[in-house]
Amino acid sequence: MLAVKQQRTHIFPAALRCPPEPVGLLVVPSRRVWLWLVTLVMLASALVSFSGLGSVMPLDAHEVFVARTCEEMIARGEWMVPYFNDEPRLKKPPLEYWLVLTTNTVTGGDAIITEFEARVPPAIAGILMSAMAIMIGTMLVGREVGLLAGAMVATSSGYITYTHSARPEMVYAALCIAGILGLVCAERWALDPGRRKRAMIAALLAWAFFGLATLTKGPQLPIPILIGWLIGAWHGGHFWQTVRSCRPIVGVVLYLVISLCWFVAIWIMIPDAGEIWHNETIKRYAEHGDSWFTLLDPYYLYRPLALLVPWVFFAPGAMVGPWLKQFKTKPGAMRLWWIVLAAAILLSFSRGRRWYYMLPLLVPYMVLLASTAIQIADYLKERRAMWVWNLLFAIHAVAIAIVAVAMSTRHDDRFGTTPVVLLVAVCAAAVVYLALLSVPRLRRTIGTVGVGVLACASVSVSFAVVESRMGLWRANRLDERDFSLLVAEAVGPGGVLLGWRDMWEEQQYYTHRTIPLFVEADALTDKINTSSGAWILVDARNKENALPETLDSTLIIRHDNGKTEGQFELWRVEPSQE
Repeated sequence: MLAVKQQRTHIFPAALRCPPEPVGLLVVPSRRVWLWLVTLVMLASALVSFSGLGSVMPLDAHEVFVARTCEEMIARGEWMVPYFNDEPRLKKPPLEYWLVLTTNTVTGGDAIITEFEARVPPAIAGILMSAMAIMIGTMLVGREVGLLAGAMVATSSGYITYTHSARPEMVYAALCIAGILGLVCAERWALDPGRRKRAMIAALLAWAFFGLATLTKGPQLPIPILIGWLIGAWHGGHFWQTVRSCRPIVGVVLYLVISLCWFVAIWIMIPDAGEIWHNETIKRYAEHGDSWFTLLDPYYLYRPLALLVPWVFFAPGAMVGPWLKQFKTKPGAMRLWWIVLAAAILLSFSRGRRWYYMLPLLVPYMVLLASTAIQIADYLKERRAMWVWNLLFAIHAVAIAIVAVAMSTRHDDRFGTTPVVLLVAVCAAAVVYLALLSVPRLRRTIGTVGVGVLACASVSVSFAVVESRMGLWRANRLDERDFSLLVAEAVGPGGVLLGWRDMWEEQQYYTHRTIPLFVEADALTDKINTSSGAWILVDARNKENALPETLDSTLIIRHDNGKTEGQFELWRVEPSQE
């Protein structure tokens, strides 16, 4: 009975020892080799994050909301109230804007936000998230699980996509993960009387990071994370121990001070802001637009698995781990399992389901997957079938290299013939990985988990090549930019440019100007007459968007958008003669 009680008391392996003990029978690399492997993971994460980050990949409409908003804030000398198209943009809190503005200041402060500057904060956030995956996995399960989790994070679909997006998702995710890391450190160090002060600092930092996350995108994920953390503690039999380690009273005050100051200031300045925030948060849950039967659809349990590609193979075992006898989820990983489950359930009550809302849980997902993978390797080790483990990662690395070669030629019409050196780099990475894998002495040196890390390093090279040629993204981004540059040249800096029934986000960014939106013909006619003529952007996909026939208009530019021919149009409209 005493042994059972002790098992339910601590979620940490060898809670008062550092580093944690090995998970099972696996060969674990020495500390020196482990640090070299950690360095390799961080280099791989940086390679994936910064490859193809700049102008090779134009901003999409969602990214433009960040970049163009920052440009308008610079033009106004206004860092408190975000503006887009001369209107306050309050749907998202300002931390992402502030980070991009800081990046622009560091890189020269020329008041023009480049694609690279807009994406630097998410890229750095991604690298930090990979590092935090190593730390969380190491503390909760074991050194080899943390290392593999960090490598999997750095080469996952969710990581690649959102480190290359100026949207606030990756910064939001990194801050949420930093909050989880703070909770883990606080609870672990609270077990050691000599580290109680450090535990208190870690707990307060966790609340601070959750406050900053709320200041980035809102409380949609910090609250479910905290709920899942406490449910996991209750399930593990140490609820009050966890509550005490969290310092909830001081922590909540700190969270509110950090997260609410900006909201209160804006509410005082712009009274209508409260209604906007209500629609973006509470109303999403209170007014469920779809049938309540949609709650029976476990959307957030299966759709976010797209974030885990290509390592999704281990996901089924990780999700049902609590009910498996052979591969039962480790106590530390179990706490993360509850966080994932709580977030998936609570987000199901929100309108507008989006799979990437679970991006802040990429690290918990990957720690669970890595824990399951290591247990599978341990199982194979017992049965002298480690060749299956090696083969699994070899298939991943080689298959991704083949796909990379194919995708790097996706936009050859834009970038020219694929340089041989890129193809050689991809193929060489896979070949080198296979060669290293065939050396028994190396396998014994780096340990079983080192095989997975080498595979991820090979995969990172493949992804970097594809990213440098925009192989993972559609060509319509390039079409949007090409059309915008043609518009800027035709209109000139002094021309009056208007938008007809569309926001024209990308065009605002690439022409570096606001584009007033008109939806009523009378208002458009009045503006044209008072301006002595104007240039008008039209999206020709919808016939309802056609310009009124009463206008004296001349088609200047018609441009394709991806597979849609003649979607974008620029018209010159002269004032009425009446």
